[in-house]
Amino acid sequence: MTVLALPRFQFQPFTVYFLDVGQGDCAVAVTPEREIIVVDTGGLPGQYDTGERILVPFLRWLGADKVDLLILSHGHLDHAGGAAGLSHWFPISALALPAPDLAGTDGFPTKKVAKVLRLEQFRQNRKIVYKMQTNQKICKKKSIIQIVEAPTEYKEGGENENSGIVRLVSGPYSVLFTGDATGEEELRAAARAVRSDVLKVSHHGSRSSSCPEFLAGVSPRLGVISAGRGNRFGHPHREVLERLDGLGIPVARTDTGGAIKVVFDGRGPVWYSYRWQQDFF
Repeated sequence: MTVLALPRFQFQPFTVYFLDVGQGDCAVAVTPEREIIVVDTGGLPGQYDTGERILVPFLRWLGADKVDLLILSHGHLDHAGGAAGLSHWFPISALALPAPDLAGTDGFPTKKVAKVLRLEQFRQNRKIVYKMQTNQKICKKKSIIQIVEAPTEYKEGGENENSGIVRLVSGPYSVLFTGDATGEEELRAAARAVRSDVLKVSHHGSRSSSCPEFLAGVSPRLGVISAGRGNRFGHPHREVLERLDGLGIPVARTDTGGAIKVVFDGRGPVWYSYRWQQDFF
């Protein structure tokens, strides 16, 4: 019994996994206090449920029995499509969503979010559902989730403009999650404290995001791009890769490296690919 219990008491460095969910976003953060924070859940057209088929088995492999916070950057299929599947199998202590996805607009994103909110755990306790607000802070045991930028109303013409930008802080380390935020949203966020060790590059590396001013403001030691291998959009775009390279920002990519593990172990962010391994200091 003692041997089996030992891992529970071993030190857990702040670790973030960027899962390979194809053309989509899904990250799992594990804090030193062993809290589980999930940011986006991926999602693919058709019957393949990334929540049930990828995220749930991964969380079980981690030994998790619940999700302490689920954050959906916005309601697009490739970010929120797996949320209902995850919620079906795992208790979720709290859920954070942009205001437009909670407001009941008629857009496609709300339909994905509504599927999650119809589940019993959220129907019975709406107090655990956060409506993202700019400058809001959600405090966990020893980690802080800072809502850097959050939309207040639904914007027509493209749901990417409804993405929230969220900064996860654990001890001295931080990771900035951008969903599919556009350059306009990034510029608004750049006026605030966005400096972070790791940047989840917006919109799978699309040229419509990652403006130079924003990248300079974040000044990350690592950029992570989540995109599907051979995707039809050509993500990540060459212009974005050149911007990152010009600023001396190393890049880890799920389309070439598979799932990416980033560990903050005192040496800074050290990252590993599940297809091949590389240390980064």
